[in-house]
Amino acid sequence: MISRRPQGTAEVQLPRTISVSAATTAMQCGWRHYLRYVLREPEPSKGGALITGIVIDRLAKLVVASVQVGDLKVGDIDTAPMFDEVWQAEEEGCPVPIHWGKKGRDASRDTALGVFEAFCALPDLEERISTIVAADLRFEMPLRDPVYDVIVPGITVVGVLDFVQRQDDGRIRMLDVKTAASRANWSGDLSQDLQAAIYQVALRDQYGPDAVAPSAAWWIGLKLKKAEWIDREAEIPESSERRAQLLLRHVVQAVAHGAARHPQPNLFCGGCPWRDTRCRDWQDREESRVPVDIFAADTLEIAESQI
Repeated sequence: MISRRPQGTAEVQLPRTISVSAATTAMQCGWRHYLRYVLREPEPSKGGALITGIVIDRLAKLVVASVQVGDLKVGDIDTAPMFDEVWQAEEEGCPVPIHWGKKGRDASRDTALGVFEAFCALPDLEERISTIVAADLRFEMPLRDPVYDVIVPGITVVGVLDFVQRQDDGRIRMLDVKTAASRANWSGDLSQDLQAAIYQVALRDQYGPDAVAPSAAWWIGLKLKKAEWIDREAEIPESSERRAQLLLRHVVQAVAHGAARHPQPNLFCGGCPWRDTRCRDWQDREESRVPVDIFAADTLEIAESQI
């Protein structure tokens, strides 16, 4: 049979690392995952919302670190110069064009500043900071198949936790900083959250099972006319951990079999930087016509042999 394969695609191969963001991208669109994580093509642009989120994340960590070492005092934080420095560094350091959307650059900047000011004005900020025991905690751990309770050889799960928070009982848990346009996305059940489940497994892998609480927490900065912060937390049961590990296992298998190497139009296309470049015309390129039988035994055997 003749199937179309995007120009430059590699042979069937098993990814050696997997992260929550990579798995999420693969579930949204295999083509975007292939470009970003397999071919490692630089994105042609960045969205303004992403820049805003990165700036708030950096500022929150800067405040936490500075207060903990005594360089800043809660209640006496000069927000404007801190914000200007981080915003300028992120904006000028972006190697690709930034698409600010309908709000535009200045309105997005004002919104981000409002969110940061609201963070610094939290009445219990000092108490919150006192619970943080680690920031930007990187981890690597083997991927476990929860069905057969075995390690998947050659696959490493990687990630970075925003914060590690210590609870009153001495146990630790994941704490993540997010920004959102409304409360809507944070009003549901978070016990099945993929990121929280994998990060909980990672904490247990690094600190031991008795040191980790079966829960996760989020600080969420709402980008409203009057910015505010809300807190969410959820119990993360062992069933969620197993579900999350199995999902990563399935993503690895799908990528290894080349099952997600074509554009998959969906609701996420609007925010994809490749929508108007590598996505729309891949099927019309003559060089993308490659004779390959995706059901051939040798093709499947190659993929299975690497799992």
